[in-house]
Amino acid sequence: MDQIREISSIKKASRILDLFSLNRKELSISDISKELNFSKSSVYYILKTLELENFIQKNNSTNSKYRLGIKFLELGNLFKEHTEIRYYALSSMQELQKNTNESVYLNINIEENRVSIEKIDSSYSVRSIVPLGKSFPLYKGAAGKIILAFLEKSDRDKYLQKYKKNKKFKLNYIEKELNKARKLFYIATFGEFEVGSAALASPIFDYNGNVVASISIAGSSERIKTKNIKNMIKYLKNAAMKISFLLGYEKYLKERKIKNPYL
Repeated sequence: MDQIREISSIKKASRILDLFSLNRKELSISDISKELNFSKSSVYYILKTLELENFIQKNNSTNSKYRLGIKFLELGNLFKEHTEIRYYALSSMQELQKNTNESVYLNINIEENRVSIEKIDSSYSVRSIVPLGKSFPLYKGAAGKIILAFLEKSDRDKYLQKYKKNKKFKLNYIEKELNKARKLFYIATFGEFEVGSAALASPIFDYNGNVVASISIAGSSERIKTKNIKNMIKYLKNAAMKISFLLGYEKYLKERKIKNPYL
């Protein structure tokens, strides 16, 4: 019963938010109540909840009308950043897929989970299939581990400690993997998601030197092992470098006189 009430409240909140537009930047409780045929008390409590979460802001200077809050600006900037990464990554992803003929993925970190936001499939009948938008723990698989490896040390340590009591979580082994990945600027995993699968991943950085994404190759472990893996790693790191440089990472390195870590 409580769950049904929650769903109903979410639907009502969604309908209220849909009323705001460029032509209707501010609305009163009476405006919303009249248009949606909701009781004023119901509108009030929903608006108060949205206000607490910064989705709605009360403008006391305009007879207590409400407008969209700062949360939408934050989400908009996040969406814009992810859209820009897709735009800058696509050409390098296409080139990498052509050079390796394996599936190529662009991955980001959302709330400490790896999410693939773009992919180019392999032409092989047996290939990796990771659904876009599905989230996986950062510690599982090459695409997430390489992001985890380059998070700020305090954030990385905090993340790893959450899984310390999990007996299946091999903390020492994962820490060694992450240390190695930071030195090599790539990581390889075999059979972590399913038997017979393999993946290689390299980090993508922005103009502040922050890891914002990863690019990965995924496919059959047997096929990847029999290919020239050194060349695949070279193509992978080159793609990650090109995307990072388009995002301003080259300038970041030059200003600090840091040697290109991808080479």
